[in-house]
Amino acid sequence: MLIVTFDEHGGFYDHVAPGPAVPPGDLETASYVQHGFKFDQLGVRVPTLVISPYTKRGVIDHTIYDHTSILATLEHLFGMDSLTNRDQAAKDVLHLLSLPTPRTDTPATLPPVAINHNPLTCEEDDEDTEDRLLLRRSELRIAKRLGTYSEREVGGYRLTRTQIGFLQVALLKVLQTAEYPERVQWIEDYKAINTGIDAAIFMAEAKLKVRYGMDIKKLSREGRQKTRPTRRGLRQ
Repeated sequence: MLIVTFDEHGGFYDHVAPGPAVPPGDLETASYVQHGFKFDQLGVRVPTLVISPYTKRGVIDHTIYDHTSILATLEHLFGMDSLTNRDQAAKDVLHLLSLPTPRTDTPATLPPVAINHNPLTCEEDDEDTEDRLLLRRSELRIAKRLGTYSEREVGGYRLTRTQIGFLQVALLKVLQTAEYPERVQWIEDYKAINTGIDAAIFMAEAKLKVRYGMDIKKLSREGRQKTRPTRRGLRQ
């Protein structure tokens, strides 16, 4: 059985008012109920597909479910205990598997995957050539040193949650191939990110590493070693 559902409703108007729901019953904290919402009401409806050779053809089910119905289905199917009061009260979809034997009126193989001869391109990826990334990194580093970027103070570029998510993915990608001691430096530089400018510099360097194999951390270390003065004997 394959269950396909959605996390949100896509902004479409729903003429049916959301009904009540069983609160999960877990520990309530100040942050958990900061807006006074007790999680005792359902939200707008979202589409769901239940796909199985044991379901009847063209069935439209009007049963009221919620997202924890997926948990309830697994719990009832395998005799597992519920996690919260919400999934304990949720209805499962097992009754949709009403056929005693699998259907035979469905394709046994899928058709070939369609090929788009005019695929859409991502402009940002097209512009992220090696030279452009190096130039962007230099501009951002100079701006950080001067304290302003595009006539705004560097500190005014706040680090957003979206940036944090992309930064975490970028760090994981980099660490798949980064070697010691650069691996440690990548982690330390990630921890030192405080502004949106810091994040943009890190992303530019990560793209250079992942896409073009250019590890800025390694190049910087090797450059410092070459320019480091040698010790000489002191004269009296």
